Amino acid sequence: MEMYLTCSVLCVLMSAQICCSIDIDVIYRWQSLDYEWPDTETRKQFVANGSYIKDNNRLGNIRVFNGSVYVTVPRLRKGVPSSLNIVVEQNNTDSPLLRPFPNWEINQGITCDHFRFVNAFEIDPNTGWMWIVDTGYYPDDTVRPEGNLKCPAKLVIFDLINNTVLHEHYFPGLVVGYGNFYLSDMVLDFTDQAVTHAYITDTYDWKMIVYNHNMNYSYSFVHPSMNPEPGISNITISNKTETFRYLGIRGIAISPDFKFVYYTALAGLRLFRIPTSVLRDFKHDSVFFAFNNQKVGNKRSLGESLYCSQERNLFYSAPRAIYKWSLLDTEDANLPLPSNVTYASQSLEITSEELNWIPSLAIDEDKNLWFTSRPLGYISHQNNSKWNYFVMRSAIGEKAYMDFSVEPKGLVQAAVICQPSLLMILMFCAIGISLNVS
Repeated sequence: MEMYLTCSVLCVLMSAQICCSIDIDVIYRWQSLDYEWPDTETRKQFVANGSYIKDNNRLGNIRVFNGSVYVTVPRLRKGVPSSLNIVVEQNNTDSPLLRPFPNWEINQGITCDHFRFVNAFEIDPNTGWMWIVDTGYYPDDTVRPEGNLKCPAKLVIFDLINNTVLHEHYFPGLVVGYGNFYLSDMVLDFTDQAVTHAYITDTYDWKMIVYNHNMNYSYSFVHPSMNPEPGISNITISNKTETFRYLGIRGIAISPDFKFVYYTALAGLRLFRIPTSVLRDFKHDSVFFAFNNQKVGNKRSLGESLYCSQERNLFYSAPRAIYKWSLLDTEDANLPLPSNVTYASQSLEITSEELNWIPSLAIDEDKNLWFTSRPLGYISHQNNSKWNYFVMRSAIGEKAYMDFSVEPKGLVQAAVICQPSLLMILMFCAIGISLNVS
């Protein structure tokens, strides 16, 4: 009887481990980031005049569409030649070059028509439209080009399929002012499977920007929930500590039914939500926002990115880890938030010693979770004798929040992979139990 119980327990544990563990695929890795230059002479000139400083180029946000990987290198320091890029596949290397997207010229110009500081962007997989947010005005004096031209922030919609700009919107100064602001992340809001609104986080000015696509109109909301959380500011990884004391709202996600937007401050553990019905109100009444704002609960750790799947799972990044938070326990209207929300809803989904600071998460059309990893902070030189930057991928079997593609009939790939292992374990357990009984 004792052996019977032991074998049964082992069967359950082994089955859970095999079926629920998530492998990490390292797609790309770099000691330092480099670009696909027009020619060797151009690269030499950029190095000589400080337009390309290798150590100052660090991975930002990531999105994947139709087999292509797009990444940002935010111009938070001098020497970043291109802010928005596509990864160029190359033979016999897992450290490919970055190609400025859509071209060198738009990433290099100093006028307001060019890309100056891009980090927030999103791709609608249903149309192939890339929504790009350009902070415009550099937050650091040392980064600004000669002439110190003050450009307004803008949103550009680019058609990836036809390779053309579809629309531009320049944010008014009262919405995104000139000075200390950083438009860091974005989600898209859909009505009848078409984008009607975009919600953008301003990490430095502690506000949420709303863009109404149908009206071509933008406005913003300000609320204390977007501010840094007092007493929550330090992160330490590998004996290196970074302080995020003044960094407010950063991560943003939207539920797959497009009823709620979730957000959190970079310097904070609290997760908040706001109904999209409030954000869609172009009268943007801040009192109404405050009345409807809710704290959902606390995350297990500081982190930079949020991303929601169709299964109502909120993935969020943490140092060397990614957690999954089931949002189902936030939907009980009989219990006020956050009294019915516990840490039991949050599970450690991915962890690895190869991971460092994870600035961005995304889900592709094939139900893979993609993420970037880089050294913590921007305040010290990187160690170019080791791998510093990673693009990684894990099969999670969940679609992105805005993926409206029809699910094919039959078993999903994750179930097919898991099924033989489970059957084999159960078969061996059954044999062991029968032998013990006999």
